[in-house]
Order: sequence, then C-alpha cells, then structure tokens
Amino acid sequence: MKKITILVLGLFILSTSFGQDNDKEKDKGKDKNKNKEVTGDNLPQDKKFQAGLSVSSAIGWYRPQSTLVDQSRMDATFSFGVNMNYMFVKNVGLSFGLEFDWDWYHVNFTDTVFYRHNTSEILRKKDDNSSGAGFLANERVYKPLSITLPTMLIFKTNLIGYFKYYGKFGLRTSFIANQAVTDRGYDYDNTLTTPTGTDQVEISKIKSKSDLLWIRSAVGVSGGFEYFFTSSNAFYAEISFFYGFTNLHSGKAWTGDEEKNYSLMNSNFEYLRLKSNLNQLFLKVGIMF
Repeated sequence: MKKITILVLGLFILSTSFGQDNDKEKDKGKDKNKNKEVTGDNLPQDKKFQAGLSVSSAIGWYRPQSTLVDQSRMDATFSFGVNMNYMFVKNVGLSFGLEFDWDWYHVNFTDTVFYRHNTSEILRKKDDNSSGAGFLANERVYKPLSITLPTMLIFKTNLIGYFKYYGKFGLRTSFIANQAVTDRGYDYDNTLTTPTGTDQVEISKIKSKSDLLWIRSAVGVSGGFEYFFTSSNAFYAEISFFYGFTNLHSGKAWTGDEEKNYSLMNSNFEYLRLKSNLNQLFLKVGIMF
C-alpha cells in the first residue's frame, strides 16, 4: 500500500511540474508574438498639421505679349523654403509656405531699344537721365530675387502601405525683393545717336528699378507623394505646373507723369514698357515633420 501511495504521489508531482513548464513556454510564446505585433503607434499618423523644409528647381517659358521681345532660351529657377500643410478634414487641407526664389530668364529685343545708365543703375525718365551714358540693348537676362507665398488646396489619399499620394491646386504669388539685369549690346553717347564703340559689350548685374512689377502670380496644379520613414516624418516629392497670368513688367504710374518709371526707349526716343508672362514647371523635394 505504501508503494502505491508513493508512486501516485510521485506521478502527481511530476505532472504538476510538467504542466508548469508548459505554461511557461506558452507565456514566452505570447510575449514573442506580442513583440512582433505592429501597433497603431508604429503606423504613420494622420496629422492635422505638418511643417517641413523643401528645395525645388524649375524650367520656365517666357511668354512675350508684345513684338518688342522674344524668348532667347529656356529659363530656370532655384528655390528653397518652409512648407506647411493644415488639414481641414482627413483628406482635404491647405498647403502654404514661405520660399525664396532665384530666377534667370532671357529675352531678345527684336526692335531698337535704348536706355541711359550711370554704370550701376539704369536711369528712368524721372531720374532726369539726359546726361547718362546711352546703351542699345540686344539681349537681356533678368535675375530677380523673390519672396514667394504658395497657397494651394491639397487633397490626399488614405495611407497605402507607407505612402500617401496627393494633388494640389492654387496660386504661387511672388514679391520681388531685388532685381538686376545683365545686358548685351552697344555703347552710345547720351544723345543715343552716336555709338562710342564698334564691339558688342556686356553690362553685368546692373540695377533696373521699376522694370519688373513688384508682384507676380501664377495659378497651378501639383501632384506628388509622401513616404513615411517613421510614424510622423515623411519624405515628399512633387511636380507642378504654374501658368503666369500677371504681367512681369511694371505698368504706367497711377499719378502724375504716366511714363516717369519707364527707362526703355524706341528709335524715336519714345518711352515704352514690355509685356510678358512666365510659365514654370517645378520639381520639389522635402521633408515633413
């Protein structure tokens, strides 16, 4: 009887110990599976507000609206700045920012275009420019520095893997902070009737006040994607087309002498202004936080 009792007691202790080991193995398995689970905190978040940095470059088409000029070659823009998205709802919001643009666009003068200058600045009619040195311009390169405020509606898809795709529609408005031109042509005396040299010369980075209008605006569309490399940080890239609908050049003065800000003259020494618009195709990349 004692032997039977000892055997039963031994089997009970062994089975209890085996059961405890199995429970421990199950618990370890659960812990491992728990560590492998992708929780909501690790997924890209639908943030109401995003802010980040961007760089972009563009090619442009200078669109003359008069017979005085035509485009001589493809134009270029380099830009960098801060961009932000504010979502009204999950998939629709406002995209805006602050960017700095360096533009280069070229024109050929197809008719006689004179101006007077003092070697550092092109003189306007109101500058009493009759004593300034004369110049007959054949080609011009504009190099303005602008502060730009893009303001666009943004429409995003839901998350697809780690990507979100989006489209934009809106305005890109720029304010000129500094404008200078580089001209190629021939030197004349102050009467604009007698050349002072026979060789074509270049005047580099001469200031040209009131030639370009202080503000310009374009309407455009964009398409791009965001790639989330963490739950809240994304790399993004987009391509945009903007159609310039404002004249790049200054118009007539509102008061007093209507031509007082003009600097260019035709062969009859009559003051004139240019008319043109600018189209641009942008590629932008950046990071959103």
